[in-house]
Amino acid sequence: ISGTPTAAGTNTVTLSAANASGTGTKTLTLVISVPTGGANTFSAWVVAHQLSAGMDGPAATPSGDGVANLLKFAMGLDPKVASRTSLVAAAIDTRAGQTYAGIAFSHAKNATGIQMILESSSDLQTWREVPATMEKISDLDAIREWVRFLENAPTGAESARFYRLKVTLNSGAPAESEPISIRPAAGFTGTST
Repeated sequence: ISGTPTAAGTNTVTLSAANASGTGTKTLTLVISVPTGGANTFSAWVVAHQLSAGMDGPAATPSGDGVANLLKFAMGLDPKVASRTSLVAAAIDTRAGQTYAGIAFSHAKNATGIQMILESSSDLQTWREVPATMEKISDLDAIREWVRFLENAPTGAESARFYRLKVTLNSGAPAESEPISIRPAAGFTGTST
């Protein structure tokens, strides 16, 4: 038996053999799966999670939670499990008397073919890409890590600043997280992840 599977799933295979003593037939079940931890491209992740047509696009939400597949891929989440709670958290770090703000989130360690962008807004209407640095905080499990994505410039005196994660495939198709509010306070000190 030889061949190259083109999709994950369960298939029936019938084997037949014949020789001078007679013939025989046996039906087998062949299960083809891709470990989700090994799915490092969006298309491999779709196959690994066996997403059906119409639910396999970057903007689709198979679990009905409103969180796009592309965002779940970048975060190492299961597309079939609702994940609206705690996708991103506020992240603040104070260094040398300067406060830096952004977001913290689960990141798929092996996700490739995507671009992750930190966006900022003061009014939730106009979003702009901001130069930012992502750093690993800790491992969550074998395929995910907790990271923070902080703006490179220190926060100013704005009354409020909102951040969101924007993920795009290298070929387009963006997805954004829900905004996170950061409200700098006079004299704020401390760190958070």
